[in-house]
Amino acid sequence: MKQRIYLIKHFLLFAFFLIKSLHSFGQTSFVKGYFIGNDNSRVECYIKNQDWKYNPTEFEFKPHADSPTQKGTLAETIEFCIPGKLKYTRADVKIDRSPMEVSILSAKSSPEWSQEQLFLKVLLEGDASLYYYEDRLINRFFYSVQGSALEQLVYKEYLVEGGYVARNNSFRQQLLNNVHCIGSYAVETDRVYYQKQSMILYFTTYNQCKGGTFTDYAPENKDSFHLRITPGINLASLTVFNSVGNEGTARFSTQATARLGLETEYILPFNNHKWAVLFEPAFQYFHANSRNQQEAVSVHFNSIEFPLGLRYCFFLDKDLKVFLNTCYIPSYGLQFNSTITIEKPFATPRKIKTRSSFAFGAGIAYKKLSAETRYYTASEIMSDYISWSSEYKRVSLILGFKIL
Repeated sequence: MKQRIYLIKHFLLFAFFLIKSLHSFGQTSFVKGYFIGNDNSRVECYIKNQDWKYNPTEFEFKPHADSPTQKGTLAETIEFCIPGKLKYTRADVKIDRSPMEVSILSAKSSPEWSQEQLFLKVLLEGDASLYYYEDRLINRFFYSVQGSALEQLVYKEYLVEGGYVARNNSFRQQLLNNVHCIGSYAVETDRVYYQKQSMILYFTTYNQCKGGTFTDYAPENKDSFHLRITPGINLASLTVFNSVGNEGTARFSTQATARLGLETEYILPFNNHKWAVLFEPAFQYFHANSRNQQEAVSVHFNSIEFPLGLRYCFFLDKDLKVFLNTCYIPSYGLQFNSTITIEKPFATPRKIKTRSSFAFGAGIAYKKLSAETRYYTASEIMSDYISWSSEYKRVSLILGFKIL
């Protein structure tokens, strides 16, 4: 018990240190860039790179690295840019606001236009330029050829008789009419899809075909998936309660046991790759003996659990980061006929079946290595029995080695 309390204390202290340090970590997100104001003057500054998932209406900047933070707004800014990373340009455009969710699709095949002023994300800039807009409801592509006014590429899903979904693929005709090059680099328009990678490839090949120079502002390719082996040590304890009869309560003292997991991490493609989704099948066990008021009690618990979680990272430099995890552990783990047995004549072993629980962790990673302290909420492992209840508690120290 003392070991578990000691580890919990240090986990909480570590988490507190991380939270207190957020401000200093956040300072590294201001990157040298510039913006252009309404008077067409270019202002060199430091811009907070938030790697926006949804197109912003404002941005934060500092005139100098140690200056107070200021805000640039849509009304006051023609464009802002972090060279080699991102660029947003202000545009007055017609945008189709037709809903994209299947449950509320329109029955009209034609776009439902709205005249708006927006910050559009520049994906590729050249003889033919490609722009992007996304909010919580829609995503749209825009284009311009040789400095022409920006125009939306039209794609719309709509409902037809019988409840079927049809598609207006007018963007392909727009590309064929206005952004089409016959040559060795040409890509046929009927092979283009209304997706970032497909659009970027098409506009890249068009500019190559035309022989012009262009700038690619699309996010750099980063490894989206990581695979780690995650061995570790559990400090675990168990208490079993019986509310009927004279079997009473059995307490199993804290013990150190091994655990082994295989963590899959998927890096989400926004907010500077700070967020990730985790899936970590892990084997763990707890074997122990104790006594209730009258009899000896033994537990033989082996399981593979399947935590699903979310990770947030704070990058200290290119190879070093600290992270916070939160995980949901569903009840459908593999129990391998695990049992709790009351040692008395004719006793039937009681099968262990877990309920869902949660876990919270904090750790540090350097290149391929990582270390994490993880605290689990108390778990019920005798969910099939009305008169029985239990508290299975754990704190884990987990090491990781990236193999992919």
